[in-house]
Amino acid sequence: MFQSAIDFEEYKEEKRDKLRKHNLCLQPFVGVVGDKDNPQQFLVCVDEFFYEVSSVLKAVDVVFKCFLALDTSYPAEASPLWQFLQRAVYGIELPTDQYFVSVDRLVEAYKQFKNC
Repeated sequence: MFQSAIDFEEYKEEKRDKLRKHNLCLQPFVGVVGDKDNPQQFLVCVDEFFYEVSSVLKAVDVVFKCFLALDTSYPAEASPLWQFLQRAVYGIELPTDQYFVSVDRLVEAYKQFKNC
């Protein structure tokens, strides 16, 4: 969560600079401006561009679809989360998927819960 769009922009630039040092690119990500009890904006960052969307759920959906459309990998620090969403929520299995035991277990639990 960011207090302002300026904070969001500063975070993006700091993250981009850190990634450049390791020859990595900034991946699409979600940002929320405001506080947890009163969010003001839901943003999607793709490269240099920001897109305002109507909800955090829409932001997650757009970012996920950007990963697929741009054929880019998930950020390492969030790969298990995105893989869970990909497999459980969107029902997509790809031959390039990384294997995470925790994700497999969560996907199975989600399927059981969904079928109750």
